[in-house]
Amino acid sequence: MHEFSMAQNILQIVLAEAEKRQANGVKAIYLKLGETSHIEPDNLVFCLGLAAKGTLAEGVKVHIERVKEGDLLLKAIEVE
Repeated sequence: MHEFSMAQNILQIVLAEAEKRQANGVKAIYLKLGETSHIEPDNLVFCLGLAAKGTLAEGVKVHIERVKEGDLLLKAIEVE
């Protein structure tokens, strides 16, 4: 399941940014997901939830915008 490795990579970037911002937690992750990515959105959300357990992103809301073209893009994060 390549969604889990993608989730780990996304989470690593998100947590590094949250640390830079001296955040107390990560509330939301906003992604763009292209049809050519071959990633199942539900699987990615599930894997992000698993990978985030015990981190600042535990319980994070994941918002995925489906687009025709492109791969996977981390658009933004919301921290507290």
